[in-house]
Amino acid sequence: QPNYPTDWRYLPPATADDDNPTEQTTSDGQWGGRGGTGTGNGHGGAVACRSGSRPFFLNCSFTGNTAYGGIGGAGGDGGNGSGDESWGGSGGSAIGDGRGGAFYCEDRSIPIIRNCRFVNNIARSGIPGLGGAKGTGNTIDAPFGPAGDGSDGATITYGLIAGGAMYYDTDTAVDVVDSAFSQNQSFQASGASTATETQTDTQGGAIYVASGSDVDLENCQFTDHNGGALYVVGRAAVDIND
Repeated sequence: QPNYPTDWRYLPPATADDDNPTEQTTSDGQWGGRGGTGTGNGHGGAVACRSGSRPFFLNCSFTGNTAYGGIGGAGGDGGNGSGDESWGGSGGSAIGDGRGGAFYCEDRSIPIIRNCRFVNNIARSGIPGLGGAKGTGNTIDAPFGPAGDGSDGATITYGLIAGGAMYYDTDTAVDVVDSAFSQNQSFQASGASTATETQTDTQGGAIYVASGSDVDLENCQFTDHNGGALYVVGRAAVDIND
């Protein structure tokens, strides 16, 4: 950590006994601030089809796209001081689901897909913030000490992380011909670092189809997906050929 000035000034809050407090000076380290909570669903890492749209895609490749849930903010590092040490701030939580790593479709939209490739696309939970490092100084006595690093944020989902490559909501339709899907994933992760997180597969590693949406797949290949290749909820006409 960098060497911050050892003394800093602050204004204590007013109280019933002192409604006009005076500025104070301390050499204690400032405690790190908490990271903000990130909330929201990620819809389509590359394309979102909405409001009855019917886009046409021919000879396209969709590679390495990701739909995330919310992203939590990092906790602040505690400040260094010649007085007492300081706590690191806690990381913010990540709330929400990723749906459709490459494509997301809703509201009667029917994208027409011909001779396209979908490779290594991901629908996943959000990423919480890392806790901040504690600051140096004299050890704080209990019950407020000794100081430590801030805790990492939590991962919270709404229970529908799905469609590593494509997510079709209710009242849409799958129309895909002569296309290949490879190494797409849908998963819920735990942990604030993508290098060490634990991943649990969810639904539709390649394609997820909600209830009431029809499926037409012709001459398509599905290879090596986490979360399965195709997940259809129900109440759908499914036509898969070649």
